[in-house]
Amino acid sequence: MPIFEKSTPLPASAAAVFAYHATPGAFSRLSPPFERGTIVVPLPALVDGAVAEFDVGVGPAKLRWVALHSEVKDGSDGGVAGFVDTMQRGPFSSWRHEHIFQPVDDDNSILIDRITWTSLPGAGLVVPARLERMFGYRHAVTRDDLQLQRDLGHPARRVVGVTGASGLIGSELVALLQVLGHEVRRFVRVETGATAKPGEIAWTPATGAVDVDAAAGLDAVVHLAGENIADGRLTDEKLARLRSQRVDQTQLLLQTLSTMKTPPTVVVGASAVGYYGDRGDEVLTDDSAAGDGYLAAFCVDWQNAVLHTPPSPPWRAVSARVGIVLSSEGGALGKVLPLFQMGMGGPLGDGKNWMPAIGVDDMAGVIVRALFDDRLTDVVNAVGPTPLKNADYTRALGKVLHRPALLPVPRFALQIAVGKLADDVLASCRAHPQRLTEIGHRFRHKDVEHALRHLLGHLES
Repeated sequence: MPIFEKSTPLPASAAAVFAYHATPGAFSRLSPPFERGTIVVPLPALVDGAVAEFDVGVGPAKLRWVALHSEVKDGSDGGVAGFVDTMQRGPFSSWRHEHIFQPVDDDNSILIDRITWTSLPGAGLVVPARLERMFGYRHAVTRDDLQLQRDLGHPARRVVGVTGASGLIGSELVALLQVLGHEVRRFVRVETGATAKPGEIAWTPATGAVDVDAAAGLDAVVHLAGENIADGRLTDEKLARLRSQRVDQTQLLLQTLSTMKTPPTVVVGASAVGYYGDRGDEVLTDDSAAGDGYLAAFCVDWQNAVLHTPPSPPWRAVSARVGIVLSSEGGALGKVLPLFQMGMGGPLGDGKNWMPAIGVDDMAGVIVRALFDDRLTDVVNAVGPTPLKNADYTRALGKVLHRPALLPVPRFALQIAVGKLADDVLASCRAHPQRLTEIGHRFRHKDVEHALRHLLGHLES
């Protein structure tokens, strides 16, 4: 019977690691995007006899997996914590996964995953290489999440409302907040007068109306809702829609929250590095002035809606100037990934423009930092720590995928694809996360290649 085992030191006690795995967001947080796993029946609680069901990718198909949990130990006695999940239904004859959290001292432990399995005839073998990819991802996420929690000083549990919770950044943020022990209430769009499910907050963006009873007790709000600027052609109709969503509806929402009996103490909103315009090789810090052009002016208004609504907000306000967020499930990377996998990728234009990229997990970490670190206020450059040019980015992606990345995308092709946004796509923005660096924020990924390897499951060979 084959055995796979992987261990990683963690900056948390065994009991804290158990608590991390027992949260509602743990499965989502630890599911590698390249494995295509989806929850069907969530784990009701991490206790003996609990059952979870999910679909897993097996080649082009998905198969149902039913897991029974047993031997649950929460580590409250100071000893070894962990649990076992055993496959009751799935693509193998047998599967036993031991999750072991071995204490080292009061503040550190070792995470050990040990798997034994036998395959059904014709079902194929789960080779160690695939398990190494999966658990390389899972261990890195667990370690870095717990390190963030330690860096923040283990903040007390907060209740955080999130708009755009199902989006690319929002879904990552929700799971991260949950595994760190915080309660998340999702703002959900409803028609005027309608209600939301328990644990959700009904919100009508067009009027700013919020179910204030459901919003009572919010310690913080993260406002991410709105259409992706780079999704599709930038037409006049879309420009008007974006302004309504990002500026007008932000003002309406925050005005409503400010009238609550007890408003939140922190509001984190988004804007974009489009604020800087096309600046060549100039190093752009959080204090740099806005650039020229429609997108820069739009980002100024968007940022101001977050920071100055109402004129003297009753909370600490932070606007994250978001860079190019890397995720295999959408955004700039998700859209071009199929082309690069076929060896048809390449730089945009001449490839000399600077790209302020950041991995989606680092993006979620920046928002969590903004929520819990009182040193951050006003604007924050939410970009990665190592700037690179577009040609370097495409070379890194080609290297990670073991594919050529030589076919440039000319300006006229971008104009056809995205319309008025073409010049902004080719704009050079060498944004630097100065404020995050000054307060000692720890990025998960040292550079874009490291982020791509993690997100795509391509380990260093």
